[in-house]
Amino acid sequence: HRSGTTWIGRIIAADPGIGYIHEPFTLSCRMGVFPYRIPYWYYRVPAAAPEELVARYEDLLRFRYALGAELRTLRSPRDVGRMVRDAALFSAYRLQKRRPLIKDPLALLSADWVARTFHSAVVVSIRHPLAFVSSLLRLGWRFNFADLQEQQPAMELLGVDAGEDVALGRTLGEHDAVIEAAYLWKVLHRVIARYREEHQDWTFVRYEDPARDP
Repeated sequence: HRSGTTWIGRIIAADPGIGYIHEPFTLSCRMGVFPYRIPYWYYRVPAAAPEELVARYEDLLRFRYALGAELRTLRSPRDVGRMVRDAALFSAYRLQKRRPLIKDPLALLSADWVARTFHSAVVVSIRHPLAFVSSLLRLGWRFNFADLQEQQPAMELLGVDAGEDVALGRTLGEHDAVIEAAYLWKVLHRVIARYREEHQDWTFVRYEDPARDP
């Protein structure tokens, strides 16, 4: 997150053959878009993936809007407007046989699962650590490292060294947003470094490069 993924995703989705889907792994995703409640920020799908998760992700890739699930969450006219917008978009994408683009930095720890399970191409955006930290500070966004520590599959992916960084980020960053954000960047980019070694068919971009020359 805060690595230019929305901008990169929107540029790619300017192609009329692409259907853009926004962050199903975020905890605030609308139920009509993705009717499966992700339990943690930066969720790592376990080896035995929940069958419901797989089914709902397949529906997402086919642009099947979960109208019933969304209706149960409506609380305001604004919610109704979002439902109408999203349902219409999904219907149009499906009729036009568009290729789905899932823009989802929160799925980073499950990117290999998505690629393997759904034969997906993967683009990973990398942003300079100072820009990442500055962005989090400007927005006042904090991160609870317990979301990683409570996930055994995530900690196994991160490994021993990153596990130490997670513990330090939680302890030292509790009262210092700069330290917290710095450790978060370090932990996430340990995963990206591992992916770069294991998945040479994926595309890795430094956000600043396409930003200078789209």
